[in-house]
Amino acid sequence: MFQPYTEVTPPTGDVIIKGFNFNSNTWQYEQTVPVAQYQQLSIITANLMKDVAMLKQEIASLKGDGANVSE
Repeated sequence: MFQPYTEVTPPTGDVIIKGFNFNSNTWQYEQTVPVAQYQQLSIITANLMKDVAMLKQEIASLKGDGANVSE
């Protein structure tokens, strides 16, 4: 990581450093989602998608035509 010559300590934690403002002597950064929370939300989303696909199949079988339901 590039660190400009400065006494200002770079931010730590769940951040992405975008740069350093030499005029105001501050780091420019964006807050991010913690990795554990991102992984948990990915699992929840995948499970939800799987449940929706199963429900679509059930609806199609109840209609009796066996066709894919796109709604």
